[in-house]
Amino acid sequence: MGKLVLFITALVSTLQAGCIAIDAPQIGAGDLAKADNRFAQLDPGLVFSFAPSIGSSRIIQASELDNWAGEHGLARGGYSAACFERPGSEFAPEEIRKAIESALGTGFRDLRIDVTEICRCRVPSGRLEFALSGASAPSDRRPDTPVLWKGRVLADGGDVYPVWVKTRVIATVTVVRAARNLRPQQPLTAEDMEAARVSASPLRFSHDQTVAAYVGKIATTYIEQGTVLQADMARSPSEVERGSLVRVEVVDGGARLELDARAETGGNRGDLITLTNPSGAARFHAYVTGPGHAQLTVSRQASAGELAVREPVAGNPGAGKGF
Repeated sequence: MGKLVLFITALVSTLQAGCIAIDAPQIGAGDLAKADNRFAQLDPGLVFSFAPSIGSSRIIQASELDNWAGEHGLARGGYSAACFERPGSEFAPEEIRKAIESALGTGFRDLRIDVTEICRCRVPSGRLEFALSGASAPSDRRPDTPVLWKGRVLADGGDVYPVWVKTRVIATVTVVRAARNLRPQQPLTAEDMEAARVSASPLRFSHDQTVAAYVGKIATTYIEQGTVLQADMARSPSEVERGSLVRVEVVDGGARLELDARAETGGNRGDLITLTNPSGAARFHAYVTGPGHAQLTVSRQASAGELAVREPVAGNPGAGKGF
């Protein structure tokens, strides 16, 4: 019994050593012809059976080949067992770098891509792709720390196989830094910021920043001097900012008057904001109609005797809904 096991083991090892490599999910007559040229008489695309999984092999017994040959009009007898393997594709660092460069695009100065780790993924040959959405966010303070980047291999048959690498991506980019400490809600001027070239991850800065892009925006948080500005640190100003002076048009039937009021809340065109009159003794609401302007439409409700605020409508200041 022991000798039989050793014989079978030796036979399998011998067959595997001479495995025929295939790169498809199925074994066809064309593949069988590489083991026995009698199969070359058949259509090479004629499917024999399933291929082994990627990275493994499959031994086809002689009896299976003999039966299949007879079923398809070939002479029977004299077939030998055959081994087929479906080797996995291994990607070289240079191939990975090119795929990442394609994802990042051109225009980066001194771009450096270091592949530090490659997954031992069993995938077929195909097109290697990395999308920006597959990359982990790089560290703010340590942009040279390798990040996990998930990609995929698009096989010739259309199947998709996930892969991943760890890579360090660095380039010289222009950033905008705070030239002084900036308080929340502070309007930003050119003097508040400075442009600087630094080594950073293009995953954080997809293009060069400019001071002009931030001028006129409002700081959303406290920004310490020297801090590199991010998109969420500043916002575009509202047409009416909290604390600003607003010109309010009051419409009551055919009567109109204008007054200045202080905005307690900010907003844009169509938003209902809260204001106080110049003396600060009364609070009321009005709809923003443009930069620094709002409109209040009032009517006397005869039944209740209460003051109502209604949304203005262009060309018909008396229309709207009660407030």
